[in-house]
Order: sequence, then structure tokens, then C-alpha cells
Amino acid sequence: MNPSPYANVAAGGYAANTAKDASDLNLLSVLHYVWSALLGCGTLGMVGYFILLGGVFGVSATSGGADPRGAAVAAGATIAVGLVVGVMMGALFVVHLLAASGLRKRKRRVLIMIASALMCTSVPLGTLLGVFTFIVLGRPGAKALFEAS
Repeated sequence: MNPSPYANVAAGGYAANTAKDASDLNLLSVLHYVWSALLGCGTLGMVGYFILLGGVFGVSATSGGADPRGAAVAAGATIAVGLVVGVMMGALFVVHLLAASGLRKRKRRVLIMIASALMCTSVPLGTLLGVFTFIVLGRPGAKALFEAS
């Protein structure tokens, strides 16, 4: 029978597990930075798409369509929705960036858990990364690393 990898936790010894936990936290930090970069690119693409779509509506408003006021309102509403979505995604980008930094520095454990929970809604890659983050942060050795710093 194999002993539990956390058998020495009761005795207060984290040395054997702390190295693996530190390695996993560093890997998670890199993956969270990559996720943040993808989210940042997606944010820029989404805002650009809405602005482009608003521009198309705006051009149809100035080209003398059936109802130029309606097209102008549609253009303004499209751009406004794009900016609101951009602000929300930008805030999410900042949260994930802070979580990645927290993983690197072993700080902000609660923020990392919140960011991981939000990440789980992005199927399939975000779910995998979020669940892996929960698994690693739930280990006693990882908890000790966060408490030590």
C-alpha cells in the first residue's frame, strides 16, 4: 500500500510536497498569464468588431437609407454595447492578470479562487485551467506556501 503524499502533513512537515506544489504554482502562474493574454486579445478583437459594426451602421445612416436616424441610433447603440462589453472584459482581464501575479508571488489566494471560478465558465480550456487551479490550491502544501509568504 502506498503512503499518502500528504502523510507527513500531520507531523508538520511540508518539505517533500512543497517542491511539487511550488512547481505546480509556477506552472499555473504561466498558464494564467497565457490565459490573460488570450483574454486581452479577445477583448481588443471584440471591441474592434463592435466599433467596425457601428461604423457600417453609421455609413448606412449617411448614405441616405430609408431612415437615417434609425441607422444612426443603431450605430450608436452598437458602439455603446461594444464599449460596455469591452469594459467588462477589460475588468476580467485585469482580474486574471492579478491572479497570475498572485500565483507567482504566493499572494491573493481568494482572488485566485474567484478568477478560477470565473475561468471555469470558458469551456473547455478555461474549465480545465480553473479546475486544475482549484485542485492545486486545495493541497495542504500549497496552502502552506501562501501562508508562509
